[in-house]
Amino acid sequence: MWDKLEGVAKRAEEINRLLAAPGISGNSREIQKLNRELAELRPLADAYARFLRIRQELEENQTLSQSEQDPEMRALAREEIAKLTAEMERLGGEIRLL
Repeated sequence: MWDKLEGVAKRAEEINRLLAAPGISGNSREIQKLNRELAELRPLADAYARFLRIRQELEENQTLSQSEQDPEMRALAREEIAKLTAEMERLGGEIRLL
C-alpha cells in the first residue's frame, strides 16, 4: 500500500511540473487530461503527505519524551504523541477509503 501511495505522490508532482512547463500552454486537450488526472490523485496524495508529516512529528516527540530532562516537557511530548497517534490512525483509515 505504501509503495502505491509513494507512486501516487510522485505522479501528482510530475503532473504539476508538466502543467507548469511552458510548452504545454498551446495544448488544451493535454492540459484538460492532466488536470483530470491530478484531480483524481490529489486527495490521496494530500492525505499521504499529511500522514508523512504526522509520522515525522510523532518520531520527534517520541525522541523528546525519552531524552527530555524536564518532566513538564516530557508530559507535553507524551500528550502530543497520543494526539498524533490518533491522527495517524484516522488518516490511515481515510487513506484506505480513498
